[in-house]
Amino acid sequence: MSKLTAEATLPNPSADKQEMPPLSQMFGFKTSLSLVPILDYWYELAQDGNHIKSAMAKAMIKQVEKVPELLVPIEDHSLLQDHKELIEALLSILFPIGTMETELACGSMPYNEVHVYATDRFKEIFNPAKKHRAFDEEEFKDMIRMQMIHGYGTIMQQLYDSTIPLEDVFVFRFVDPDTGIVNYYQATINNKFVNVHVNGELPKLTKAQISDLKNNLYDLDLWKALLPPENFEFSGVAIIRMTDVTRQETISHLKYGLLEKDALTDENKFGALREGLRSLIDFPKLEVGVTAFERDQRKLNKSRYSNFVSFVFEGMEKMEMCPDELGGGYKEMATSFKPLVIGALSEIESPNLFEQNLLRRGYENIVLIPLKYNGKPLGILELGSPKKYVISQATVHQLEDLLPHFALAIRKESETLDNRINAVIRDGYTAIHPSVEWRFNEVAISMIDRMDEGENVEPESIVFEDVYPLYAASDVRSSSTKRNQAIQTDLTATLQGAKNVLQKLAEVHPMPILRNLIYRLDNMVEEIRDGLSSGDEVTVVDFIDRHVKPLFKHFQNRDPELKGVIDAYCDSLDPHLGLVYHKRKEFEESLTHVNEVISSYLDRREAEAQAMYPHYFEKFKTDGIEYNIYVGNSMRAEKDFNPVYLRNLRLWQLQTTCEIGRITAAMRDNLVVPLETTHLILVQSNPLSIRFRVEEKQFDVDGAYNIRYEIVKKRIDKAKIKNTNERLTQPHQIAIVYSTDRDAREYEEYIRFLQAEGLIEEGIEYHELEALQGINGLRALRVKVKLGD
Repeated sequence: MSKLTAEATLPNPSADKQEMPPLSQMFGFKTSLSLVPILDYWYELAQDGNHIKSAMAKAMIKQVEKVPELLVPIEDHSLLQDHKELIEALLSILFPIGTMETELACGSMPYNEVHVYATDRFKEIFNPAKKHRAFDEEEFKDMIRMQMIHGYGTIMQQLYDSTIPLEDVFVFRFVDPDTGIVNYYQATINNKFVNVHVNGELPKLTKAQISDLKNNLYDLDLWKALLPPENFEFSGVAIIRMTDVTRQETISHLKYGLLEKDALTDENKFGALREGLRSLIDFPKLEVGVTAFERDQRKLNKSRYSNFVSFVFEGMEKMEMCPDELGGGYKEMATSFKPLVIGALSEIESPNLFEQNLLRRGYENIVLIPLKYNGKPLGILELGSPKKYVISQATVHQLEDLLPHFALAIRKESETLDNRINAVIRDGYTAIHPSVEWRFNEVAISMIDRMDEGENVEPESIVFEDVYPLYAASDVRSSSTKRNQAIQTDLTATLQGAKNVLQKLAEVHPMPILRNLIYRLDNMVEEIRDGLSSGDEVTVVDFIDRHVKPLFKHFQNRDPELKGVIDAYCDSLDPHLGLVYHKRKEFEESLTHVNEVISSYLDRREAEAQAMYPHYFEKFKTDGIEYNIYVGNSMRAEKDFNPVYLRNLRLWQLQTTCEIGRITAAMRDNLVVPLETTHLILVQSNPLSIRFRVEEKQFDVDGAYNIRYEIVKKRIDKAKIKNTNERLTQPHQIAIVYSTDRDAREYEEYIRFLQAEGLIEEGIEYHELEALQGINGLRALRVKVKLGD
């Protein structure tokens, strides 16, 4: 069913700024106030078999019948005040006294602003002095149209015995006149005590016409043509109940706003986002901005992305910030994606230049929230306040649903700007490594020349022939096993924790169903301990969500004695996963730290290697780090390649791998989950060709013969020493896989040199490898990394 919400807003006579006519003048149907339908309900209760209900109803009827003016439609609304106590008693069956201070509800003339009765809470919240109903002329017309269609739904139900699929729900927008904060309330209109009277003869409707109306629910002209409004009158009391939906509606509007073009660069559009966030947080002085990371994801820069609406860099001579250089919470924000919260800038003993600038401009309290997309940092959402300790980590939680949408918006805006910056290499290609950019430029120029001559141009193939590949991988040993063990432990803890709570419940409330759940939990624990299956995580979450949480929620409200135990269990579950996320988190954080250390070190060493001789380099993160290097004469515009550069890169690669082995071994005991790494180098003696694959936007080996190299790369990490069950790759050792004796002799020289340098232990192991799915003849050298003291 559709929701009747067109930002519909009841007119407010006190809000004279809108100068809209009263609803009674705009609503197409005649309406009247009548207590008769409610009195009829009391007459029904008087016939009830419950003697107490019956006696109460008869006493009420007796009192009302003493005032004949209330037994007919009420035109003189002053009667409502004259008989206020009696009318409140008459409506008490609909508005219990116990809800007066909590429920937002009222009884009113049908589709009119005249209230017969309202709860204390309703009168407090919707006091015109506190909140003004906000609407413009178009919204007002939409509201009238939607309420008329709602009225037609009541006509169809009462007079034509036909149900129209409309929700009895409207959403109203209110604005605080002092702060500008916007609140949304959802109104449910109940016409149970509203009667529809026919003036003259009831218009006849055929089945085809009724079907046509149902298929065109919101075509008001069609409704008016078949059922003229002047033929009907609504009489009675409509019951309206309001619910605060500010959070849902505001988030919905913000999400929609963030989808708009230029949402973060257009001041008017961003201003609407700012006002929405102020309403969501309920703080009218909140300042909001957005800043993007540069493409290296290390520096926040306002000047490069000058169109973004940002407040944190205003007034700074150099509008950029490097979180790594500032350290502390700034670095953690950029590396671990943790929000930076500064409650009081003036209380910082030695504020940095960035903080000093904010203080000069009157800011005391700031929050910087990292925005990421697919795990990559894109920028930050800036929140600021002139008051101390107003916005906090709790504010960040309020915005969690919106952060992915801000990230998507900043990604869209950044991509648009990057497209303008990257004028070269558009169609068919992608961001490319600097070492081969020259070749892509050549192809792009050639394509443009041909397009200018009127040719239909397709992206050209880019192939580099006779290049030498270098491949290395540093993997975390048994990462899949450790991850599965961590998941098993967390799943078991999730189930065991639920069982412990159920056992306490069963002690207080001995019920067979509780024992049944405990039995099922025990079975699930045993199955998980026997071995983890791919669907176990989903199965546990589903079981907890469907069978355990609803039960716990029931007893939380029913039994205060058990509330603490249940709360403690619920708090132990990760709010996003719905499971205990402890051991797996420790593993993933340890793995991430190992990857970051290796990656960071490799980046530094790779920069040094590029300075020695430019080459193509690409790196991949899995449960470890692996990388490819391609070098050769065809990849250089200068055509200055010499085999010495290949030998230099091979020695550099082995030396770098030794250093990575030492670093990861040294950090092992400092990890929450101790992890060991294995190291592998694959030697390819013959040059091969690589082709840029337009579909995959990456380089790949070209030709059937060269495919063998890619197959070996994918399978070599699982290789075993021939005639043994021993894996080639072992912790603190480097395995060098090769095919020819010449390769072995070359690497023996490098090994002896690095042994003399103190990076490798004495001795070299020589091994033949088991066949790898049809690939035979591979051999390996294996050496031990000399670890530091």
